[in-house]
Amino acid sequence: MTKISGIQLSIAQQPIATGEWVSPPTRTHQKTRIKQYNSSTDHWKQSSKLIPNYIKLSGHVFKNLLSQAIPSYSHQIEQILGSTDMLRFIRLRAKLMCTCFQLKIEQDYWNYIANLNMPVVTWLSEVSKDVTQQNSINWDHTKTETNIKHRQKIIANKLQQAEIDLYIHLQQHPSSSSKMQNKMCFEHKMNIIFNALVVLIRSGLHRFHTNFQQKKILLQFDINDAHIVKSFYDFNPSKEQVRIYSSDISLLPIYFVSYFVLDSICATDVASETEIMQTSNPTSKEAFVGD
Repeated sequence: MTKISGIQLSIAQQPIATGEWVSPPTRTHQKTRIKQYNSSTDHWKQSSKLIPNYIKLSGHVFKNLLSQAIPSYSHQIEQILGSTDMLRFIRLRAKLMCTCFQLKIEQDYWNYIANLNMPVVTWLSEVSKDVTQQNSINWDHTKTETNIKHRQKIIANKLQQAEIDLYIHLQQHPSSSSKMQNKMCFEHKMNIIFNALVVLIRSGLHRFHTNFQQKKILLQFDINDAHIVKSFYDFNPSKEQVRIYSSDISLLPIYFVSYFVLDSICATDVASETEIMQTSNPTSKEAFVGD
């Protein structure tokens, strides 16, 4: 069972919000070729091309896709979608459900960003683009802590409205439903359609979901790199040191060990030797006082 706006609905699979995408997608109508772009930053115009549009599909294609979603119910689904009125009604439901699932994916992504290392995120938002470019860090400078929270709020509001729209549609019936024998028969057929829609939409949004999963992975790598670079700049390096090590970020960990850490150790050793010499030096002030 799953809940939409506080209402429980029977569902064959857990919704996308669980994050469980265990099966590979089946063939769908989506054949749009997407140009290569940086997945770690946000390109909504590119990502939106991965969202299926069931309203623009022809009735024949949509019926074929939905009937194949659950093979054991293929014949029944084709019969249910036999009328033009029912087909139009179910395509609208598919659109509303797809919007809900899409927004859940986006919500999960922005919640993930909000839980990242905030000191590093703040630093990335404030530092110049030259620094991020020189150190090969892919970062969208609009991702400030304030903007991230604002984006979370926008998506939460959109998701709430989408769930309300879906709930309202779930309470409605197509005009052709009056021809069915009884209410129980109609509800049974609607459950079959609903479960088929879940399978179809999960499959249709697979690339969209994978895209955001890749963004999360790449963001974590960028945050790790940024943490190293931030630590480097926290030591106030000279311009020469910046020039040398910004050319190859992979040298930074070695730099920390060879310069800052060893330098710190050497400084500690020097301090210890100085203390020993002062203690054992017979010409020290304490020695004269002792005499």
